[in-house]
Amino acid sequence: MRSYLLLSVLLFLFYACMPDEGAPVDNNKDTVQNLTSYLSDSSRYTTIHWKDTIMDFGQITKDESVDIKFICTNTGPTDLVLSNVRPSCGCTLADYSKIPIQPGKTGYILAKYDSKKSAHGGKVTKTINYDANARNNPKKLTFTGFVKEDGSSKK
Repeated sequence: MRSYLLLSVLLFLFYACMPDEGAPVDNNKDTVQNLTSYLSDSSRYTTIHWKDTIMDFGQITKDESVDIKFICTNTGPTDLVLSNVRPSCGCTLADYSKIPIQPGKTGYILAKYDSKKSAHGGKVTKTINYDANARNNPKKLTFTGFVKEDGSSKK
């Protein structure tokens, strides 16, 4: 039952993120089937290399936002599929490469941290969890930084 729910969520996300250009494209059904098969068929697993899995965005002032871009390379023999990308809290939004990443090519997960939506300032540590069809998949990316109140200084 859980796998059906995950598949339903993935299909919804896939269709929700597609550009609306009028009539549907003929290969949409094939693309959805390929996405599902990459995530469920271990023979289609690949390997992934992240440039960084932990990043520091430095210092920002309360009410500012910052983008943190995690870059990955598909180092294996089949297409890499990122899915189910989810930030650890509501103060962070995430975007990612939604089409399969070919062997040798790069993809990304982009975190947008908004300090206005965070309950506190000071040291911040947030995570982005995700799924992928990769054997060496860390499944978690982390970013840190410091949020200062207006006029305060970092200690």
